[in-house]
Amino acid sequence: GIVILGVSRGSAAEAAGLKGAVISPGGEIAPKDIIIAIDDKPVTTVDKLMTRLDEYRVGDTIKITILRDGQVVEVSVTLQPGE
Repeated sequence: GIVILGVSRGSAAEAAGLKGAVISPGGEIAPKDIIIAIDDKPVTTVDKLMTRLDEYRVGDTIKITILRDGQVVEVSVTLQPGE
């Protein structure tokens, strides 16, 4: 899966409740949410994630399956224009 490193304020990801990784004072990354699928299609690399996202348009609502604290969670995200 793909570790979400950060979530921008006001973004669709924030509105959906997605959580970015936390970096410890020692520099270790502690993942919060890991994307494992989009609309039930597995994503295992950033390249596959970008390919999946290219199939949609701004305004589309997609289902993102994440791994959070050992639990599989599904969230809906309405896509917004990138920055």
